[in-house]
Amino acid sequence: MAWKIMETRAWAQIVTALVASCVIAGPQPDDPKQVFERGQHALAVGKYADAERDFDHLLGAGVRSAPVYTNLGVVYLRTGKFDKAIQALKEAKKLAPEMTGIDRNLGLAYYKKREFAQAAPYFEAVLAADPANIQAHYLEGVCHFMMDQFDAAASAFGPIENREQDDLEYLFMLGISYGKLKRAGDAQRTFARLVAAGGDTPHLHLLLGKAYLALADYPNAKMELEKAAASGLRLPYSHYYLGVLYQKTGKFDAAAAEFAKETEISPNDHWAYEDLTKIKLDQGDTGGAISVLESAVKTNPDAPTLRAARQGLPTGR
Repeated sequence: MAWKIMETRAWAQIVTALVASCVIAGPQPDDPKQVFERGQHALAVGKYADAERDFDHLLGAGVRSAPVYTNLGVVYLRTGKFDKAIQALKEAKKLAPEMTGIDRNLGLAYYKKREFAQAAPYFEAVLAADPANIQAHYLEGVCHFMMDQFDAAASAFGPIENREQDDLEYLFMLGISYGKLKRAGDAQRTFARLVAAGGDTPHLHLLLGKAYLALADYPNAKMELEKAAASGLRLPYSHYYLGVLYQKTGKFDAAAAEFAKETEISPNDHWAYEDLTKIKLDQGDTGGAISVLESAVKTNPDAPTLRAARQGLPTGR
């Protein structure tokens, strides 16, 4: 979250840091207040390179303050530099441990990295200070859901249920959580709301298919996922989850075909590449597996699991 307006306390931190740096380094050529405000404005209007330059300049001038580190962390967060965001935000947290906005951004950075176990405690910290924070409830619930911690997911999602009655992804995750917990009545109620909110749309069919798949109801999963994949909308993950269904039911050639389609629709997601590679290796098609992984690594050069898988295969065809 960008610092909205520089508070008196925040500015005092900057002035204190500046005075300390001036004692060592002498007077600074730029007014740090102007640099900070200029960086804030650049961040607010999406000029992230300019914002990064200004906040880096302040750090280089010896200004060590929570607002500077926080804003720099937000710049990194918005530009996909999640490790740098975490590093900057942790520095901010050391200087201002009471600021829950920093916890929120640290949670988001780990969440974006899909490191849900690391993200969840930060959202919990936000809720400890602000129990009514809707976003923190939602994101904590997603983290627990993605880790198959369905009791914790339902607990996090529960307080915002009345506010999220039209959010299809939320209703899907809550319904699955209830189903996994054998809370049949709550699951049926939630899925009924999901159907009412979603209408007869490919997105709804995809969510219902995923739900049936998670609950091992393969006939209904097949019906819903085939509807989603046949919509002609190139809906992300529709072919992927249909491939997973075919894989679970032993239709490996059909699964491979669906995973291949998914790599065309969602080239920056690694799951379909990995599952397609596994099928080809299981079928003895090492050359095909190498070809898939080479394409995957070219499209996703920073994906460690894809690089490791490619390095584990021979170079020849």
